[in-house]
Amino acid sequence: MQIDVMAAGKSRLFIVFVLFVLNVFMAGVVTQFFMPETTRLSREVSKTERDLRKTKADVRTFKEKYQEIEAEKEKYNALIKNGFFGGQDRARVRDLFDSLQDVSHVFRATYTVSPALFEKNENIRKAGHVILNSPVTVRVDAIDDIDIYRFIHLIEDRFPGHTEIRNIRIVKDREVTQSVLRAIGNNTPVRLVGADISFNWRTVIPEEAAEEEGEGR
Repeated sequence: MQIDVMAAGKSRLFIVFVLFVLNVFMAGVVTQFFMPETTRLSREVSKTERDLRKTKADVRTFKEKYQEIEAEKEKYNALIKNGFFGGQDRARVRDLFDSLQDVSHVFRATYTVSPALFEKNENIRKAGHVILNSPVTVRVDAIDDIDIYRFIHLIEDRFPGHTEIRNIRIVKDREVTQSVLRAIGNNTPVRLVGADISFNWRTVIPEEAAEEEGEGR
């Protein structure tokens, strides 16, 4: 019976020893094989996350640049539609002033368009174009100054190319009297306010068309 107990004790010690050796072996395997692999995978995951963040940032930057380009494209198309890249057609201006007079309800608008001047602009010149600048003066007669302000707004909104208002002088000529009211009631134009307006009219044309435009003045 004593021998069996001793044998059983030795068996348990042997099992414990075997388990200890196995643990040491597994620890060695983990240390030698799995930990380096885990470290490598962790580094790859970190690199992938960095690459993903960079890609997202690049996509965001590309999207912003694309939106900026589209916005500039819309502005460019609007300039083309508004006649900014073209000659200064005097016949078109005459028809335009007739239209502005009707829409604004001023009863008289006389204008003078001076010969075009060629403005120097290095960036425009590098693109093979020149700037035409024609000074314009307008004298407006109206019953109400609101009609004059409407007329000025229409110049800025509908005139071809680019307009730069340089000076506006509004003068009240007459007071509203019974005779004035009777004349207005009979559809007789009565100037109660007048305005002198001056502005620059600019368009951009190719250099080869500049000489022709200049000779047409």
